[in-house]
Amino acid sequence: MRKQSPKFTRLALALQIAIAVPATATAQQLVVTDGTTQTASGTYNTGTTANAPTLVAIGDGSTITGSGVSATTAGTSANAVLADQKGRIQLVDSTLKTTGNEAYGALADDFGVVKLTNTQIVTTGATDAHGAVAFAGGQMELAGGSVATQKGSGVAASGPGSVLTAQGTKVTVAGAVEGSHGATAQDGGVIRLGPGTSVEVDPAADGNGHGLLALGAGSQIYASGATITTGAGTG
Repeated sequence: MRKQSPKFTRLALALQIAIAVPATATAQQLVVTDGTTQTASGTYNTGTTANAPTLVAIGDGSTITGSGVSATTAGTSANAVLADQKGRIQLVDSTLKTTGNEAYGALADDFGVVKLTNTQIVTTGATDAHGAVAFAGGQMELAGGSVATQKGSGVAASGPGSVLTAQGTKVTVAGAVEGSHGATAQDGGVIRLGPGTSVEVDPAADGNGHGLLALGAGSQIYASGATITTGAGTG
């Protein structure tokens, strides 16, 4: 059976930073690039603007923290959360939603760090709308919560030094097509699925969606106390 390789890309750093505004209950976008720590609160929504993530931390020391936050995007390549170039984002009891193509729920890129606790991620874009991704040395940590995708991998780590960990997290992939898998480690990425984590791929995937998929030298997936469920013909 041919294994389909999902596409992972970094967001263009245009980032629509010009529309960044201070954190308020109805803020459109929160961007931190100056090495400070800011607190996100309330609802953020960048609408249909392409390449416009809602919560963005770029650069060493730049940090966003928050609880009960809602971050939504509908644009192409518009991630709900982006930690880049050693930036850090830590959210608790929050909701991240994207509906655009190639729009991730959460991306830790270029040694960025994202920590999500009891947080829901939902992505419904038609192509490469992955849930939670560690890319190019990024670190993604999920504790509890859930990740639900339709046309993308639920969780992924791509590139040397990229690590994604999940414990007690429910990962579901519906309507799986080529490149849509429960957990994908690619090009040297590492995934660690801990106790209480479940990964479920749509039984209708008919071989296109794999529960766990490691591609490329050094790519590794560890599962301890995790439950993996796939449809007929998947692996």
